[in-house]
Parts: sequence; C-alpha cells; structure tokens
Amino acid sequence: MNKLRQLLHRARNGNAILFCGAGLTADCLNFDEDSTVGVTVHLLKLLNEDLKAGGKQSGFKDIRNAAKRYKSDLGSHRLMQRLKDRFQLKKESLSIVEIVGYPWAAIYTTNYDNGIELALHSAGKKYSSLNNLEDPNETTTGTPVIHLHGFADAWTDATFEQSCVLDADSYRYLSGVSNWLKRLRFDLEYAELVVFIGFSAADFHLNQVFFDSSGLREKAFFINRPSSDPDPDPDERMTQEEFGEPLYIGRQDFAQLVTETLQQEGPIEPKLASFHRYQSPKPSASVPPVQDIEDLFIWGRVVDEHLKRDYDQSKSDYHVRRKEVEDIQSHLESDGRIVLLNGEICIGKKLVVWGAMNGLSAGKPVFALRHSYSGLVDEACSIISSYPNAVLVVEDCFSLHASHLLGLARLISASSGRLILSARSISTEAESVKVRDLRAIPSLLEINIGRLHSEEVDPLIALIDQIAGWRDFRALSPSDRRRFVEVDCNGVIPSVLLRLLKSDYVRGKYREEYNKTSYLDVHDRKMIIAVLLIANIGFDAPISFISDLFEEDFLSVLKRASIHGDAFKLVRAEAGMVRTVPSIGARTLLGSVVEARDIVNTTIYVLEKMAQEIRRSDFQQHVFLQLMRYSILSSVVSDKTEINRFFDHISKIQYFREMPLFWLQWHIALCAEERWTKAEDYLDMGYTAAQAYEKKRGEKYNRKQLDDRKAKFLAARAISIMRSGPELFRDMKTAIDIVGRLIRDSEITHHPYETLLDIVRALQSRKNTLLDEQSKILTKQLEYIFTQAKDRLSIVAEGYQRSHADGSIKQIEAAITG
Repeated sequence: MNKLRQLLHRARNGNAILFCGAGLTADCLNFDEDSTVGVTVHLLKLLNEDLKAGGKQSGFKDIRNAAKRYKSDLGSHRLMQRLKDRFQLKKESLSIVEIVGYPWAAIYTTNYDNGIELALHSAGKKYSSLNNLEDPNETTTGTPVIHLHGFADAWTDATFEQSCVLDADSYRYLSGVSNWLKRLRFDLEYAELVVFIGFSAADFHLNQVFFDSSGLREKAFFINRPSSDPDPDPDERMTQEEFGEPLYIGRQDFAQLVTETLQQEGPIEPKLASFHRYQSPKPSASVPPVQDIEDLFIWGRVVDEHLKRDYDQSKSDYHVRRKEVEDIQSHLESDGRIVLLNGEICIGKKLVVWGAMNGLSAGKPVFALRHSYSGLVDEACSIISSYPNAVLVVEDCFSLHASHLLGLARLISASSGRLILSARSISTEAESVKVRDLRAIPSLLEINIGRLHSEEVDPLIALIDQIAGWRDFRALSPSDRRRFVEVDCNGVIPSVLLRLLKSDYVRGKYREEYNKTSYLDVHDRKMIIAVLLIANIGFDAPISFISDLFEEDFLSVLKRASIHGDAFKLVRAEAGMVRTVPSIGARTLLGSVVEARDIVNTTIYVLEKMAQEIRRSDFQQHVFLQLMRYSILSSVVSDKTEINRFFDHISKIQYFREMPLFWLQWHIALCAEERWTKAEDYLDMGYTAAQAYEKKRGEKYNRKQLDDRKAKFLAARAISIMRSGPELFRDMKTAIDIVGRLIRDSEITHHPYETLLDIVRALQSRKNTLLDEQSKILTKQLEYIFTQAKDRLSIVAEGYQRSHADGSIKQIEAAITG
C-alpha cells in the first residue's frame, strides 16, 4: 500500500495508466455485486434471457455460441441495440469521479459503457473517447479513453461486427483491437504506475496481451473489492500476482487515496520514461568473494555494492579502477561540459561510466538513458529544467538517431548540465558524420580507454589469479604474468579477456550453462540465443523488447532454465534489462557452443518479427540493421551453407527484397566465397532496389556504400580470376572512376582510400594482361586521383578513419616505388 502511495505521488506528472474492467461501473449498471462480476457472465445471461423470451434456443454456456444464435435468430441490429441500451450508465458514483480526477496519461477499459466519460465530465476534465476501430496514432485532446472491447455509443450497423469484442478469443480476429494492444503495451512500458480496477480474469486475459510481466510487475496494482477472506478468489489472485500486486481495498478507499495524493505538493521529479535516476548503492561490508569476481569477468554480472566499496576504499579488490574515471569527473566540473568515452569491445567502458556516475552523484543528480523513446530530448529538457546541474549519461550513444544524439549534446552545451557519452571504438569509426558534428561542440572532450596504466596491471593480475589461475596462460612467475598482460596482450583488457574467455576453463563453464537450455523448447531456446546475438553486437536488450519479440514473459523462461533451483547464469534480468556474458564471451559461446543452424534460425526469426514493426526505436533499428550484416553473422557462423540459407530465406520476404542493404550484404557473403557471378548479380539487385526506393519515397538514395563495394568487387575479382585485357581495362577504369568520385565527396571517409589500394594491387597483379596504351591511361588516372586523395586527407575524420586513410596512402606509395 505504501508503494502504491509513493508511485501515485511520483506519477502525478502524467506518467500513470488506469485500466478499468467491468467491476468499475458494475453497480452503476445495476449488475449484481458477486464473484462473477466479469461482463462476459452478465452478457451471456442477458442473451440467453432474450433468446428464451423470443422462443428461441437458449441455455448457452459459451458467449460465442449465444451471440451467433442471437444474430441468426434475432438479427445483428437487435443485438447491437440491446447492448447499446443495456450499457448506458444508470447512475454516477462520486468515487469514480475522484479516481478519474487523477492526471492519468490514458485510461483503457474493456467496458462498453460511457461511465468513465461521464465521470471525467463531472471532474471537469477534457477527454477523447476512442473506439477500438480508430487509429491509435491519431492526435487526441485531453485524457484518451480507449474502449478495447468497443464503445457502445460509437457502434453503427456498419461497425458493430468489427468492433464488439465478446470474449478474449475475439482479440485474435479483430485487427483494430490488435493495433490498440500494441499501443497499450507501449504505454504500460512507458508508465511509472499502472492501476487495474474492476479487473476480472473472465473479462480480460492478460497473458494474451502482456508478454513482459516482469517489467509490469514492479509498477502494477490491482484494486479489488474489500474482503474479510485473505484469499477470496485464489485463481484470480494468482493471475493478478503474475502481473502485479493485488490490493483488497475497494474502489472507495482507492478514491480516497487518490484524493489525498492530489492534495499533497506535486512531485519534484520530471516525467521519466527514457531516463532513470541513478542512486548510489551502499558499499558491501566485506571483501568480494571469488565467485563474485568470476561472475564479473566470465558472466558479466556486476555487483554495484562491490564497485562502491572499491571506490570508497580506493582499492581494486573487485575490479580494476581506471584513471579515466578521474579524467571524466575532472572535465565535468564546469557547466555545459560533454565527455565522449571511446573504447574497444569489453575494455570496461560500463565500469568506467559507473565509476564516474558514482563520483558525480555525490554532488549532482545523475540520470542514465535506459530506453531510446522518441521523446527523449524533450524528457532531457524537463530534467535540466528541474535540475539545472544534472548529469545525463548515454551509453552506446551512436545507436541513437543523429537528431536525438545531437539534440542532447546541444541542449547540454547550452545549459548548466553535463553529459557522458560512451561508444565502442568501431561505432565511433563508422559514424563519421555524427562524430564530426559532436566535435564541432567546443565543450566536448574525447577520452579513449586504451592500454592499462602501469599501476593498473598488478590489480588485474591479482583478479585473474582468483578466477581461473594462470594454468591456461603458462605464466607462473610474477614477471611472466606481467609480461603476459603488457606484452602478449599489449596491455589491453579485451586481449586478456579474449584469452581468458577462450580458455578451456571458461569454455567448459559456458557449455555447462548453455546445456541447461536443453530443458527448454525450441521457441524458448531461441529467446536465449537472441539475447546472445544482441550481446555480440555490443548491447543489452530491454526485457520488454525480448518479451514482446517472442510474445512470452522473459522471466518465466529464465525460471524454466534454472533447473533444480540452480540459477541460470548465462542470461539474467536486471533493472529492466536483459544481461548476459561480455560481448567477447557471447561471440565465443555462439561460435563454439551453439549450433550454427540454431543461430541462423534465431536471426531469421528476430528479423522477420522486427520487419513487421512499422515504427522502430533507435535501439531496435540499430539491432535490425546489424543483424542483417554479413560481418555480424560470419563472426559467429562459419558454415557457408548456413550463411547462404540465411540470405536465401529472407530473400523470399518482400520487405527485405526492397532493401538495398540486404542485397549488398548477400553480395559481400558471396564475395567471401569468391562466387563472383552471383555476387555481381546481387550487387546489381542492390542498385535496382535503390531505384525502387527512390521511386517509392520520392527521395534520393545514398549510393556511396553500393558504389564503394562495386569498386572493391571489381578489384577483388581481378585479383582472383583471369580477365581478358578489354574486360580488365573496363573493370579497372570503372573502379577508378568510382573512387575518384568518392574521394571528391564532401563527406569523405577512409573507405575509398582502402579501395584505391585494392585497385593498385589488382593492377600490379594483372599488369601483363593489359596493353601498354591501356596501362598508361589507367596509370594517369590513378596518379591524378592519388594526388587528390593526399590533398584531401585532412578532411577525413580524425582518429581511426584518418589513420587508416593515411595508412592506405603509405602502402600505395610503397607499392608504387617498390
């Protein structure tokens, strides 16, 4: 009860959802107050009475059969009119008026009647009544009241059959309702509080709608009639406990609680959905046990209390404290400062960010991004408005849409707030435009996590010593161990982890855990593999995303995987997110333990499900595009037959056939097999898809990636197979023309430099095939473009891209002079 009171107070900012069942207005409609308050029961009784009075067959026990007989014997119009007449409110309750007076973000109901609308009118609140056939995306004014089972006032002879939901099975057949259920799932995920009142399991089968009960459970409450019996209806109580907390306080007491809440001072906290406020934990009281250290390194399970103890005591008993934490805090001492933290996969970015959040939270409120909803920039504005010196934290920042990322950065740079961004180095390298725009902000500081500092090596050695020891590394003496870290692993944690996670000890642990999935069915096992695939990309997935994707509660799958009470370590749920092993571990596990066929089947399933979503969040879009890439699939699947099966399968789906990216990825896969004819065909299909895209959308498709791949393809084919002189000349001239165009592009990257090197190598390997005149023409073109490439090097983005472009230039010079 206290938790409900706290959430009611906090969600006064308009971040709560009310769900009303038949019990809300049952007394107002003169329905008997009994244990069968579900509207289906009353409706069945009503239809049977009418059929009997009309001398027709009656006594039905199934609402669908009763309705079918009613329509055939008495007519659909009469059924509609009967329901419209019956579901008109006879009286109005003050308690309902008080309940709807709360600033609900939306009110959902399974009721046909207009009771909620009358109560909102009496409360002086604006509202919009929405029948289940209306468009969920239409703009509304006031509090939206959504009638999932249909709204009697809105029914006509033309819409009644489509709109009226008689029982839970009707959801499967009414597309309009399914659209609203998608919005309902989104609203419940977005909300800080969800209240069900008048709920009956006979009315609404939650397990057909809410797949993420683990996310709902922490914030959902069911208001039931008061009862002296501690367990008045065990079946209904169990259903409610699966999704939230049942409270037997009645409508009157809940209304009183709402009234008391509205009389209190409003909440300070802004409305949060994308961000959540970081709360520093209490430090653990003792030295972390070896098992917890092993769980951190091998399973990626972080115990915040141990991290807090390390920082409070300036020790590295649990993890290696990095100097970069101090660098971040130092830069963010001034207002409007931004840090972009770069680092290789599994180098410890999350732990560094955690350390900075912990230190900064002592004097400033810290808010971390959890979900990338479309309104995240507006939400950030409200945070800064309430807390001008707030610190915002966005990990894996380049998965955000450019408008969201730059919107956040510009907001902070013009305010008294601070911003921590983090990204894998490969993402920073790939997102040159986003990086360029961020670097234009003067208050940005880039910090790269690289080699361990000298004083950080010994703590890492001590931690590894507690996990698997050094038997697999053949480093027994202290000097051997230090040499292993600093020389063999180049002083970087990912190299150490790669050796550790590929060791026999860890591989055995991974195989042991994954074998627990043998107790799961194929669908549930796919769920676990999907989590590993997303971890391989470098992300933790929201629980709601995984649950909705597989239409099953993720937590229930974890319970089934935890056989004989033995916790399933491979995957877990924490703070609304699905956590698993480190990215390197996920790749190791997928590549050496999971069957290639299972990986491909899961990837196909995820892509097909995501393709059905009309609107995808920044995170979802990033995952969708990454899972389609050959480079991602081939990192965990080496079987060429399975890789081709993947592309062949999704090529039969029209959605993917229309994507230039799909054909480009299949082309790359075929190039890896040196199947040059097919590779060329599919590259042409990519260009065809680009033309269709332009015709369909009326906007220009950016062909730079297709063009660069074409030039690379022509060079690679020339090296691989013998072409005739005229064919080789035509291919090389086409490739050089493409590279010249890309080199002159205003947003030049390192890619055409690497392609230019490929062309030089191709010409050197096949120079005897060309006539002298042909060689002179191509050489002259190359010299001209090479001069341009050197002149424009300074325009290439600093860091990885420029260094790779410069490296290509040096290799070209060496090839020419050599």
